[in-house]
Amino acid sequence: MARGEADGCTRRPARTVPKDRRLACAATGFAAMSWDCATGDYSCAHEIGHLQSARHVMATDSGTSPYA
Repeated sequence: MARGEADGCTRRPARTVPKDRRLACAATGFAAMSWDCATGDYSCAHEIGHLQSARHVMATDSGTSPYA
């Protein structure tokens, strides 16, 4: 079963990204998620991918920052 709004595992925008993107670096990068949402729907792997610079759609995301 896919997890989603019904069980509280909704997509939420990053709220801890510094306004000054120069402050986002390897030393300050982290991912956070609800314990209940960390397994079963690949949320943990998804967020780790962002920490490793993975983006959702490379063709439409022209960002060049080292962290997604």
